[in-house]
Amino acid sequence: HRNTLARVLGAVTPSTRFLFSIAGAKAENVAVSHVWRPWAFGLLELGFAFSFAATPDAATTTWYFEGVVREVVEAPELTPLGVTPGTAFSATISLESSIANDSADPDSTDYPGAILAADFNAGTYHLSIQPNPGLSLLQVFAPIPLLIAQGVRLEPVGSPLENLLVELRAFGIAPGVFALDAMPIDPPSLDDLAPYPELPSGVGTALTISGHHDGIGHYMQAEITRWERVPEPATGALVGLVLLAPHALRLRRRRAA
Repeated sequence: HRNTLARVLGAVTPSTRFLFSIAGAKAENVAVSHVWRPWAFGLLELGFAFSFAATPDAATTTWYFEGVVREVVEAPELTPLGVTPGTAFSATISLESSIANDSADPDSTDYPGAILAADFNAGTYHLSIQPNPGLSLLQVFAPIPLLIAQGVRLEPVGSPLENLLVELRAFGIAPGVFALDAMPIDPPSLDDLAPYPELPSGVGTALTISGHHDGIGHYMQAEITRWERVPEPATGALVGLVLLAPHALRLRRRRAA
């Protein structure tokens, strides 16, 4: 109804309010023909889709990971939380994908401040951090090839692990796995990456959470079995078009009848 519509309009961007106002007014008008109603509700659905697509975080890209914890070193506090070798995990890393390359080296790229947030779940352990300003970096090295994403949080975050470093290291098995002409926001295929290292000093692809407390270093390292990019908000516009399609078909059938 109109009061509900007003509350919805206050929560979306101005660019979509026109669609909502037209659709709401037409749908509530008792004198309006039944032919208009499908289009009214279709416009409402499309308005929702465009409201998501018009969010100000359009430059943010999120990576999603799944895998298995392989090592837990000097962190006995994690055991009661169910974090031991063999525990499944999920994680996300959010990137500011509009940051420009800051490296003059033709064989590498640096994106300072690129890591906006990191989230990690394993057992009942949940870690969610935002790196300190100036303490996050995304780097790509062509000759190896290697991608490193790091974010550091020095303040306590309510985690058994303190002074945290969240680090993703991905080693390619052939040149060209990671592009140097732009930030590599689209993850490579895991088939193109070296597998998890069996030894701490080995070369491989892993997600590591490490820290330092009371003179003791501690870390948790995990094997990645899934790495993908979360769909962009603009995907909502396509969903809106899909939602609108049945209303268009219904209108066409009525006209044909």
